[in-house]
Formats: sequence, structure tokens, C-alpha cells
Amino acid sequence: MYFGPALKAHWGLEDPSEVVADEAALDAAFRATLAHVERRCKAFLDLPFDRLGRDELKRELDRIGAL
Repeated sequence: MYFGPALKAHWGLEDPSEVVADEAALDAAFRATLAHVERRCKAFLDLPFDRLGRDELKRELDRIGAL
């Protein structure tokens, strides 16, 4: 549980399961989505949390969501 004020960010992605293509293209779509998630997670974990204020953190989360 967290009782403090929550900071939210939405990092939308296209759903690779909606790709209508052959097996290779579908596999490529899933791999691309996974790579996208990995890039965002790495960027998130690399943030200097001890030096970011709430507003700065929100800007960083929004920036990461645009990666």
C-alpha cells in the first residue's frame, strides 16, 4: 500500500496481437514491442530518483513515455 499522493504516467503501446500478417511479421511485431518496453524500463531505472522533485519526475516519465 502507498498512502501518499500518487504520480501517474501512461506509456501506451500498439498491441502486437492486432497485427494481421504472416508468422514472421507477427513475431517481429511482438519483439519490437518487447524492445520498446525494455527501453522504457531501462530509462526509468536509470533516473536519478534521489535528485528529482515531483514535477521533474513527471516530466521524465512523460519523456520516457514518448520513447
